[in-house]
Amino acid sequence: MTCRTCKFCRDRESGIGVCHRFPPDARQGFPMVALSTWCGEYVSRDAVVEPQPLMAAQQMPEPEPVRVDAGRPKKTWRERIGI
Repeated sequence: MTCRTCKFCRDRESGIGVCHRFPPDARQGFPMVALSTWCGEYVSRDAVVEPQPLMAAQQMPEPEPVRVDAGRPKKTWRERIGI
């Protein structure tokens, strides 16, 4: 379980690879990794990852109602603190 056999490691030449597990950094791009190292995000190159189904509209929770204080004027900050 090293970068050498990880699904996300690319360009495995001369003992150094490029990790594509996360998006590239804006300044440095994808991180370079030694093929003998490892991390907690390892996935075997042979692993088949099943796509997750999207949540259907009927499974989504109902949004909470928005409370509107219509018709009642808001107090000024002076009225709220009693001035």
